[in-house]
Amino acid sequence: MNIKMIMATGALTLMAFTACNNKSGTTASESSSDNAKTAVAGVAKLEFDSVGFKESKRWMDKELGEETGYTVEYSADFPVSGPQPLVDSIRAYIATSLDMPAKPVPTDGKALINDAGKKALKDGANESYGSVGGENIFSFKMDMATKGFVSFTENTYVFTGGAHGLGVTQGVMFDAADGHRLGWEIFPASSLPKVKALVEQGICRQYFEVADWNAVWDGTPQQKFELPALPPTFTQKGILFNYAPYELGYYAMGAPYCIIPYSDIESLLTPQAAALLKGKP
Repeated sequence: MNIKMIMATGALTLMAFTACNNKSGTTASESSSDNAKTAVAGVAKLEFDSVGFKESKRWMDKELGEETGYTVEYSADFPVSGPQPLVDSIRAYIATSLDMPAKPVPTDGKALINDAGKKALKDGANESYGSVGGENIFSFKMDMATKGFVSFTENTYVFTGGAHGLGVTQGVMFDAADGHRLGWEIFPASSLPKVKALVEQGICRQYFEVADWNAVWDGTPQQKFELPALPPTFTQKGILFNYAPYELGYYAMGAPYCIIPYSDIESLLTPQAAALLKGKP
């Protein structure tokens, strides 16, 4: 079977805790806020502030008889100015993703991510993770901003002990005009069979590097191919499709993804989505 093994999750765990060697308790927290930065293009006065939180705790687990610990690392491009419906929608999404209240919509990104990090660290300190320790990682970074849409890459990773953690990468996209989140509705239901065929071909050739879905499984009983639950996202080169771990098979198959060129898939979009796409750089 031709598959790509996941290696990054264990590396993330080791990297986070190699630097954390304070055996007496809490390390110094790191809350950062860079200067506001203008979005790539297209949306007037849309600016972001890069905010972050990183803190670790280590303690002696009396039940296990060994030292354990927990690290929380959050970062986000938080909008500080721009069209209000869009700014509010992005801010509310970040808050919800961090398990924080989205109403009223938070306006201070640094305070939001600091409060979310402290809360996650407090919650995590009530568990046992073994000698390796646990991790909670979240990042939300802007990719594109056009007159039609703004897109982000969101990465989450959670490790709470056991054989491995769970990491998910997804695109998050908003309509620049009214701020609503864009998802699978960019395709009409009638075009989904053709979209599915393109994604199946893309996943096989780009990710697994085989000719077809049957070859991925190398003749063994195979899982039926389906479109991902995660929403598609406009990128510079085409539309990105991400799968979560386990969605297309077992964990060692990774988190497959592919990019379908606009020349192959643009005709399958709804007229509204195609109009948004015209604003791409």
